[in-house]
Amino acid sequence: MRPSMSASTSPPPMGGHATLVGGRRSATPYRVGRVLRAMRARPIAIIDDDAAMRAAVSDLLRSVGYTVSLFNSADDFLARADLGLFAGVIADVQMPGMTGFDLARALAEHASSLPLILITALTDARLHYQAPDAGAVALLRKPFDPTVLLAHIERSFGSNQ
Repeated sequence: MRPSMSASTSPPPMGGHATLVGGRRSATPYRVGRVLRAMRARPIAIIDDDAAMRAAVSDLLRSVGYTVSLFNSADDFLARADLGLFAGVIADVQMPGMTGFDLARALAEHASSLPLILITALTDARLHYQAPDAGAVALLRKPFDPTVLLAHIERSFGSNQ
């Protein structure tokens, strides 16, 4: 026998009311939307020589509300970009010309506090030790879980948004 729903247990109406998430009330969708729009106003630079990877990461970030700028090389990014405009950088490790690690050093020389997430298809375990030493906030192996990338962005780029 199914118990009847009382007014206190019925789902809240759509449109801005708090909802129960994991035993806690979440913020209203309206408030969350305003915060996310403000937080995601500054673009994230995506630097990869592989056009398909640039497009995939761009599509992922845009699908959750981020603004992105795409670059096919670290040299192109440094030559054309005003570093102060960006919330952070996602860059491939292995690219022709300047590598992701070279980019990390160049950002440090520019006294940039831009958070850098490196992505790689390389399997060398030493990269996980080299990445933080170079100034990267994370190193993700391709193919990576999109939710892991998004979690690193929220954690590392949030203060720069």
